[in-house]
Parts: sequence; C-alpha cells; structure tokens
Amino acid sequence: MMKKADMHVHSNYSNDPSEWALRQIGMNECYIEVEEVYARAKAKGMDYVIITDHNTVDGAVRLNRKYPEDTIIGVEVTTGFPEDGCKMHVLLFDITAEQYRHIEKIRHNIYTLREYIIENDIGYSVAHATYAVNGRLNMEVFEKLILMFDVFEGINGARNPYFNEVWMDGLRNLTPEDIDRMYQKHKIEPISRDPWVKGFTGGSDDHAGLFSADTWTECEANTKAEFIAAIKNKHSLAMGRSNNYKTMAYVFYKIYNDFLLHSNNKNQNRVLKIITDIVFRDEAPKLKDAYIIHRMKVSSKKRERILARFIDRLETQILHQNIKLEDRINAVYDNICRLGDEYLKYFIKRFHKDMDRGNVFKAINNLTSLVPMAYMTLPFSSTWMHLNKDRKLLERFKNAYARTKRDEKGKVFWFTDTFVDLNGVSKTINNMLRAAREHDIPLHVVTSHKNLDNEPCEHQNVINLPTHFSFTPEIYNTYTMHFPSFLRSVEIIERENPQEIIISTPGPVGLIGLLAARLLGIKCKGIYHSDFGAQFDYIMGDGYSPRMIERYTNWFFNQVDELRVPTKEYIDILSRKNMREDKMTVFKRGIDTDLFRFDLSEKQTTLCQYAIPEGFNLIYAGRISKDKNLDFLAKVYREVVQTREDVNLIIAGNGPALAHLREEFAGNARVVFTGQVESTELAKLYSSSDLLLFPSTTDTFGMVVLEAQSCGLLALVTDVGGPQEIIVDQETGFVLPVDHSRLWVDKILSLIKVSEFTPESYVSMRNKASERVKQIFSMEKSLENLLGFNILAGREQDMVVANEPRRILLDVLDKMGEEDVSAK
Repeated sequence: MMKKADMHVHSNYSNDPSEWALRQIGMNECYIEVEEVYARAKAKGMDYVIITDHNTVDGAVRLNRKYPEDTIIGVEVTTGFPEDGCKMHVLLFDITAEQYRHIEKIRHNIYTLREYIIENDIGYSVAHATYAVNGRLNMEVFEKLILMFDVFEGINGARNPYFNEVWMDGLRNLTPEDIDRMYQKHKIEPISRDPWVKGFTGGSDDHAGLFSADTWTECEANTKAEFIAAIKNKHSLAMGRSNNYKTMAYVFYKIYNDFLLHSNNKNQNRVLKIITDIVFRDEAPKLKDAYIIHRMKVSSKKRERILARFIDRLETQILHQNIKLEDRINAVYDNICRLGDEYLKYFIKRFHKDMDRGNVFKAINNLTSLVPMAYMTLPFSSTWMHLNKDRKLLERFKNAYARTKRDEKGKVFWFTDTFVDLNGVSKTINNMLRAAREHDIPLHVVTSHKNLDNEPCEHQNVINLPTHFSFTPEIYNTYTMHFPSFLRSVEIIERENPQEIIISTPGPVGLIGLLAARLLGIKCKGIYHSDFGAQFDYIMGDGYSPRMIERYTNWFFNQVDELRVPTKEYIDILSRKNMREDKMTVFKRGIDTDLFRFDLSEKQTTLCQYAIPEGFNLIYAGRISKDKNLDFLAKVYREVVQTREDVNLIIAGNGPALAHLREEFAGNARVVFTGQVESTELAKLYSSSDLLLFPSTTDTFGMVVLEAQSCGLLALVTDVGGPQEIIVDQETGFVLPVDHSRLWVDKILSLIKVSEFTPESYVSMRNKASERVKQIFSMEKSLENLLGFNILAGREQDMVVANEPRRILLDVLDKMGEEDVSAK
C-alpha cells in the first residue's frame, strides 16, 4: 500500500531564526502549534506526520507522545564542511531524543554526522541542496554531497520549481563514470555500492501553516518502519507542489501577521494591522479603524489617499467575496502591484515637477514617498531573491549533469528603453533581432511603449512590458520616457525564464532588466551605447545635472556582469571614470548589408523624390539635436558653398534641434530636410549622396557612419568618440580635428575634385568601403560575439580587404598636385 508523509515541515519550536533581521525584532521562523501541524496533515490525507524543526526535536517528541501510532520524530540539522565552512541542512527521520542529544554534539562536522548516520542506520535526506545556507555553495560541494549521501530532497515546496527540476534531473542522470571522476578528485568513499542511483523525498518546508502536506513523500509500505526503510533503500517518490514568489511572499506576510498576534508591542503600525486583519483574519475594520481609513481618504496628502483606496479594494475582494486561498493570494498580489504603480507614478510626477523648477534637493527628498511602496513590495523582492539564489551555480550543474537539457538554447532577453525611435540603439537592436530570427536564436527584445502595437515594425519576439506612466522631458521633447509596472514586469520575466539578460539603456526599462537579473539570479550583460553625461553636458551646459546623470550611468553599468563598449577608446574613457576595466570588451557591431548596400540604380529617382538639385551631395543622418555638433556642420557647409555653390546638404532625421536648423537654412533650396525616413529610403539616400559629414563628438559608436560606409559612402568624422574607429582613415574616409572647420572645408573641396577628375576612381573607393563593411561587420559575427552561439561554423574564412582605396585616393590627389594629402 502506498503511504504518504510530508517529510519537511516546521512548528513553533523552530524559534531560533538564522536571519539577523528576524532576530533583531524578536520574530520566530514559525508560530504554528504542533497539534495544528498534525491536524492539517491528516486533513490532507497524510498517513504519517513528521515534524522537522531546526536543530530541536522537542516539538516532534511532544507530538509523538500524543500520537505514537502515526507520527515520526524528525529534525532538520544544520551541519557543514569544516574545510570551507559551507553549511548544509540534513533531515533526519525516526530518531530518539537520546540519539538527538548525541547528534547535537557532532552535527557541525558533516563527515562526523555522516558516519553516525551510517553506524546507526538513520533515515535521512539532504534538504534543499541547491540552496546556499551561508553563501559558500559551489560545484565541489555538490560533488562531495553526491559521494557522501544517496537520498536528497527532490521537491522542496519552498524552493523554485526550476531548481527542484534541474536538481532531480541531474541526479537521475549520474553515471558510474561521474562517480569515479568525483572520487578521484575528492577521495571520499561513496555511501553505497550504487551511488549513481539516488533516492528522493518531498516536503513542504512550511513555516506558516498554509502549505503543509501539499508536498510529500510517497512509497510502498504497511508500517512506519517499512516507510522509513523504503526511503533508506531509495524507493521513495517526491510528490506535490513547489511554491512560487507569490505564495512565498504571502507566507512572509502570514508569518509577520502571526508575529504581530504574539507580540506585546502596543506601538505597532495601526494601518498595517488593519490590512493584516482583513487578509488573514477576515475581520472588517472596526469603528476606530474605519475612522482612520476615512481620514486617509479625505487627506490632503495623495499618498494617504492611495493607501486608503488599496485598503478598500482588499476589503471588497477578500471579505465580501469569500475567496479561496489561491484567489486570496492573487488578490493580495494584484492590489500590491497596483499600490506600487500608483506610488511610483505619484513620485515620478513630483520628481519631474521639482526638477523642471530647478529644485533638485526637493526632488531627491521626494524619495521618501516611495517608502510605503518599498515596504509593501519588499516581500516579493525578497522571495524572488530567495527562490533564485545561486541560479548561476545551478546552471553550471545543469550543463554538467542534466544531460537531457544540455543542448537547449536558453532565451536571451534584450532590454531597451528605445526600440521604435530614430537612433543607433534602436537600429542596432532591430538589426540583431532580425538576424536572430533568421538563425533561429531565441533572442527577445523587452521594451515598454504604449503604442508599440500600432507601430510599423515586426513584433515577433518582442515583449512589451505594461506601461504605467509616461512623460516627455522638456529638454528633449522628441523622446517619451515610459515607466513599466515593476512587479508586473518582473512577473513576466520570471515566467519566461530567460537564461541571460542584455541591457542597452539605463532608463526605466533597463533598470527593470537590471533588477530582474539581480532578483532572479540571471547573468547580465550591459552595452554602453551612449555617453549620456557628455550628451546632456552639451545640451544643458549647467554642469550639475550632467554630473548626476554620469554618476548614475556609471553606477548602473558597474552592476552588470559584463560590459560591452563600442570602441577601444571608450574602454579607456570609462576606465578613467572608475568603471571596472576587467568587465569591458569591445561590442562588435553588425549591419544588414543586404539592406544597406551601394546601389546607384535608383539615384536619379531618389534625387527627384526629395527635390535635390544637381550637384555634389553632402549628407548628415541621425538625430537632429544639439549634442550632435550640428552648429559646426552648418558652419562648415556655409564655408564650402562660398567656394562651390553647387554643393547640396541633405539632412535626414528628426529631433529637438530640427526647427532651429530649418530656420537657419530657410530659403536655401540646396539644404534639403527629409525628416525621419525608413531604413530602405535611408539606404537609397546614402547611395545617392557623395559624402557623409558626421561631426558628433558624443557618439560612442555612430551607427549611421557604419550604414553609410556599407552603402559605399566615404565619411568625414571627428577625432573624438567612436565613429573614428569605424572608418579606415584616408582609405574609407577621414578623421579630422573637431575644432578646425577649415580642414573639413578643404577636405570636402579636395574630394569634390577627385569625384570630378576621376569619377571611376571615386566609385571604386566607394565599392571598397562597402566591401570592407561586408567582410568585417556581418550580423552573424556580431551575434556570435554577443551571444556566444556558433553561427558561422564551417563557413569559409573572410577575405582580407587590401588597402586599395588609399592607394587610389593618394594617386589621384598626387596627380592633381595636392600637397599634404595625408594630413588630417
């Protein structure tokens, strides 16, 4: 006959918490009486009841005396490896009080404890082996445990389901060769003749009286002795549920509620007591409490009104609808999500308002308005961290032993605050996403945009986080910042279970990605696309705000595990700003060379479409903003046309400085503003132009420079920032000092002569520039570099592009009698 028992459950005798914070406030781990544990277990169909309190058998002995027929004395002992101090928990079953007195003396050394278990034939199970009790767990400890013990807790109800699954899968796939390799490494004698075969138990690890007996151990037995023997002989099954972050957070609230009930503290928070009375005791607010809620509803302080609405919703959903436990848990979670979102919106509005008024210190002081939100959402953040602790270590174990999972490609989530905007970050991510789809790589873009579903872009593998609040900064009115719901967003991420997170922007969406990576224990890479401090310093010029932005972005990107940086120059720049150099490597960009290619077939059609006069066509593409150094661009153009009136300037893009630039060139038919154009049109404009001017000093890379080069367009760039590393100086363009407009003018005039004197040579140079991009900046190489997937295996090695463009250019200029042609 199959018998069942929850082999891991606690009572109020687990009263010595290991957590420092709980000890400081005098809070126990559990407040459930042993008789209540027994009653719940029997009501849920358990044949035997086993209490496993932390390092004490007092509660189990007391219950066994009262119900000797169907109770078993158990304990959860804390032990450890003396060589490195790594602590572990081991469950012991069917012991006596006398045996435990001896165990208490020896339990601190796991080797001594194991010998005592073997000598006395004690039933055992290593509890939640993937949970680092004191942060010292590693692969070597896993291997030692596998050699030392044969029975493990396969399903722990208080642990992440994914952790339970991977742990059991790995243990089930052990081979004699694995055991032999571990023995040769650690010289620990295995506990049995077939140590590659493991047995499993299941237990709820319940501390709150909510989920006891929802996880259990099942085996063939007729008596208690046969039941324990089946566990020893590895014939038991782990069954039942594993909790998630919602249920675990609810457990925390419940234990805190029990603490308040058992506490003599008369100064406890009255509002918090009203909430716990509704949720856990089904008690409506008393007259005095109702008056407190009424005063909050009519308060002049909005945050009090927000909290009053929260209490009203809880009362309506929980008290008036008589819902079940799971529905109650969801109701609490949903309302705390809404409470957090409303507090965040309230804070952002006040922060934005104070910043616009220039009251920086008041804006910072408004952080106190987030305290209630942090207080109520803390259990969810804590349980996410608890359930995902040491996830990276688990992935190592999975790759080593969970053979059925080893070849899976894990999802990669790429977080960005900009996805449908006209900038290099958006273009890079969209290009990578398209290439990932083509190669069946599970890359997903995560963003937040109210109108994303209406945008003309592909949405396969795009996760749009729920936007709770948006605003447009006055200093940058072409960009709208979207703030996703924090708890809702992390819920989506946790459900999708990505194996890696990439973050491109340090805005609200990027911050969600960073928090999710930390809370869920996921590997996190950052990409430093933009030097926001430099950009805002150029735009604002007040010094203080740009410094705050720079400090924040430096802090943000210092939190990631790896940081990809556009160029080697920026690695040096960021190192001087105290960012860790050992984390940084160059982000090798890629581009869709089928889209951006040199093609003159539609040149005349394109020029007519945009009413571009006949002449030499200069082009600038990208965001039209002050930080792009467009005043310098205008100055250079005005000086060029003093010598050559037949030179056009095409400005492709949109941005906050567009109106100013239009006004500056009002009435000039040779300055053409195209506005924001789609990539297909932009590629035609590049091919139809003769030279790219990109005077920006704040770009960390310069995607438009790469696009232009792919379309065979020579480029003039500054000697500051990333674009200078895209071109080959004097071969596919020129790197020029940013503060010498005359050099820019002279170089433009020289290249005009080259295009007129030997047009076939100029076209040849353009072809070579385009070919170089194809060879060096392929999307496949970029994906391999960033994600580590092997895409190009078996393909022919890329050809090396010779320095032919430079030879052609220098020969032509030499024939024309130009001097100092190699000067920058």
